[in-house]
Amino acid sequence: ATIKQGEKALKPFLKNASCAIPLMQVLRGGSDDAVRHQAALLLRKKMEKFYPKYNAQQQATLRTELVGFLLSEQTPVIATAIAGMIAATASAIYKNKGQWPEVFQLLLQLVQDPNEKHRILTFKLLSEVSCSVTSQFQAYSPCL
Repeated sequence: ATIKQGEKALKPFLKNASCAIPLMQVLRGGSDDAVRHQAALLLRKKMEKFYPKYNAQQQATLRTELVGFLLSEQTPVIATAIAGMIAATASAIYKNKGQWPEVFQLLLQLVQDPNEKHRILTFKLLSEVSCSVTSQFQAYSPCL
């Protein structure tokens, strides 16, 4: 009952693109991993829709913060959720004919990282990004 009540209270908040700012703050500074994970999951669901609504400076800041979050995250489940956020952001960028070459630089950096967790994350991120980007092209190529 408490969860349903909380979800009902969040609904109007999550309809506005400005919800990303407080959710990013929770992700950045929250002490409870379950709350941070939930913030990342909520952002992932909304990122593809909201990203195009931000101005160029906000988009650049968001991309930079997402990469920073991914590189510094110590909790694997949250890092995976952040990888999903990056994939949703990449999907929004490519859907709107934009580019994000840094995401591929990030993949190259992570795959060569001595930290095993980062190398594992590379494959999660690659999988998420490729699924997001490939789904956009299925309408153009029936063989995908």
